[in-house]
Amino acid sequence: MGGYGAILFSNRVPFSQVIAFVPQLLITDAVTSGANWARNRPNITVEVERDLVPILASTSCRVHLVYGDQDADDLIHLNHLRQTLPDSPNVKLVLAPGKDHGIAPWLNAQGQLAQFATALWTGDRQALEECSMKLDTPLDLSLA
Repeated sequence: MGGYGAILFSNRVPFSQVIAFVPQLLITDAVTSGANWARNRPNITVEVERDLVPILASTSCRVHLVYGDQDADDLIHLNHLRQTLPDSPNVKLVLAPGKDHGIAPWLNAQGQLAQFATALWTGDRQALEECSMKLDTPLDLSLA
């Protein structure tokens, strides 16, 4: 839940940027009812932030979110983001077509994870596009 934590603290700690790979944005009953949540469900207390989109809407730091389009659980979060925060100058989205939750390992296996993260962090669009073109499946950078 590193992406969740990074987003959660993006308006509490003076971060300049956040990069989050397939972050959990919602912790609702509909999301946590699956068997994969059985072990963690008892730890979800009233203090847990259930929807991070309001934080994304109010944060002053730049946030880069990276999602695939092949994991049903991840699509819940991505679709929620698209419906409730369709346009934000601080939130940029990169899509990995045909990929599931394992985007960071996929980038790493192709030797592009460090270059990808650096290009996002520095805002180097040309380097981001070059990195994308080296992948077996280019990224959708239209919202990045």
